[in-house]
Amino acid sequence: MDFLNESQIVTGFISEILKTAYQGIRDKAKGEMKEHDLLGAAAKKYGWKIADRYNFIRVFGMSEPVPLRNLYVRANILEKVSYYEKASLEELEKAFGQDKRSFGKTKETRSGIEVLNKLQRYIVLGKPGAGKTTYLKYLALRSIDKDADIKDRKIPIFITLKELSDSQSSLMEYITEQFDIGGLPEAAPFIEQILKNGKCLLLLDGLDEVDESRKDAIIQEIINCSEKYEDNQFVISCRIAAYNHWFQRFHDVEMADFNEEQIEQFVNNWFAIKEEPETGKECFEKMKGNKPLLEMASSPLLLTLLCIAFDDHYDFQTNRAELYQEAIQALLKKWDSTRRIMRKDIYRDLTPNRKEQLFSIIAMATFSRGQYFIPEVELLDFIKKYIYNIPGAEEDSLAIDAENVLKEMIAQHGIIIPRAKKVYSFAHLTFQEYFTAKFIVDNVVTGTLTQLVEVHFGDDKWLEVFQLVTSMLPRADTFFTLMQKNIDQIINEEGTLKKVLKIIEEMTKKSSEYPIALRRTGGVFVLLAHTRTHSHTRAPALAHTLDFAHALGLTHALDLVRDLPIFVLLPIAHFLARELARTLDLDLVRANDFDPKIISPLLNKCLLFHACLTTENYASRELKEKLLERILALPEE
Repeated sequence: MDFLNESQIVTGFISEILKTAYQGIRDKAKGEMKEHDLLGAAAKKYGWKIADRYNFIRVFGMSEPVPLRNLYVRANILEKVSYYEKASLEELEKAFGQDKRSFGKTKETRSGIEVLNKLQRYIVLGKPGAGKTTYLKYLALRSIDKDADIKDRKIPIFITLKELSDSQSSLMEYITEQFDIGGLPEAAPFIEQILKNGKCLLLLDGLDEVDESRKDAIIQEIINCSEKYEDNQFVISCRIAAYNHWFQRFHDVEMADFNEEQIEQFVNNWFAIKEEPETGKECFEKMKGNKPLLEMASSPLLLTLLCIAFDDHYDFQTNRAELYQEAIQALLKKWDSTRRIMRKDIYRDLTPNRKEQLFSIIAMATFSRGQYFIPEVELLDFIKKYIYNIPGAEEDSLAIDAENVLKEMIAQHGIIIPRAKKVYSFAHLTFQEYFTAKFIVDNVVTGTLTQLVEVHFGDDKWLEVFQLVTSMLPRADTFFTLMQKNIDQIINEEGTLKKVLKIIEEMTKKSSEYPIALRRTGGVFVLLAHTRTHSHTRAPALAHTLDFAHALGLTHALDLVRDLPIFVLLPIAHFLARELARTLDLDLVRANDFDPKIISPLLNKCLLFHACLTTENYASRELKEKLLERILALPEE
């Protein structure tokens, strides 16, 4: 735990501000006070109150509060809000093509302290769970830190706008209460004078959490205060989709997602608090090795869930679908409920299950056509068609209802988010893949499994969806059988493939310590090497083989091979090269009529099939063992 000591906190500047304020109100003060002793003590007490209140934070999913200083990772702020950017779909798709897992995000950011030092008043916008509240609390705490790199220290006043709204107090009354708690007698005239002197940093947290019946009044009070006491500094936080440009004199900035460096620091900090630094290193390495998890970790809320999951099992769940489901549930309902926030739910007739169903429809329709960015008009059309079938929906108001549903969906959950003006996407590609898989599993009776295998089996982009479907099915036997039949069909339709597999069968029929699927895959690479070089060497040049395989688009094969250490690869290559030299049909793979690209679709399908068979699933053990033995084998007679 992080215990504060007096050397960490500086309160002298608060005392000086109070003394200056006292000089301004001396004539109005009732009686005389020994201001030097009293104000110094009040300053110290207020500083310690800030430290005590904000040094420890309650983290979603944890039973005990954690020290903010120890966990905090530097906030990165975007000065250009994505919601307002005018980017064409073509520009977004081009950026996405460069890095699909991060949606091509390479935007310039500033540190949270830099922004504080630069802007007099600003509103921090962000997705649910982006770290807005934590950032404001950190500013309050940092304002009284001895080594703070803040240019102009002001007295921090942290205001939870939901508490202000619920209290029915005015903004000035609420601020005065904060100083009363700090031990300053007759605080009202002091507050007035301090604000006149421009010596306050007002941190107004959670505008989106204010009850609708009080929102207009609260907004007007903040505007009036910021105009009357314009020399003070004002920072407001709000969910990005819930903001409606109420503050004309405020700069809008946005909380950026965590980058890989921030993710690593957060994970290390998390486990350092638990005095398990080595576990933190292992956790981050596991994340780095799993792109969907690393992508999710860019959200502080979801990164917290991942740390908790790893802490529970010292590994991530083998069933990623369950992990993603937990993340979705956190965004749909748990996050707000733990903070006792009841949001106005315009689409109250949509239960959490209905909302997931709507997300699934959108995901399946867009992912099936390779679409990641969704124009607003198209998204509204999805919503209108869905709510039309809900009992009580009125056809005349569908357009207005759809707009309200979209607004609430974006503001509340952060599952679909704005990427540019009137353009949206799922917050993470993983979410789009998850909901696509959910649609397929939920609609099995309509033939979705058959369609999935017939249309997308072997497509690199669908690997994660296939694995998620496998994990989510109550029983995967039928799905496995469909994939095996598809593989057998393409082998039977291509005579050359049968000959190639016959050679591989001859090469790999000897018993070996290596699994048969791995030996057969290695056999394909050895064949490719001989085809590429037309040489009679027994040990093919592995690097050239991998380059050739890459050119053929054997993505999954390359992933499998690159995951193996060289001391495993070389013995397999030498063994298979010797076996190849003994086969009678070696001329086949050198013949002009053999196109190596014929093997590419088969190999990708077999390796995707292998990934599904070995991911966490429920199916007949005997069936799985039999199918694993048949990877890259000739069809059964």
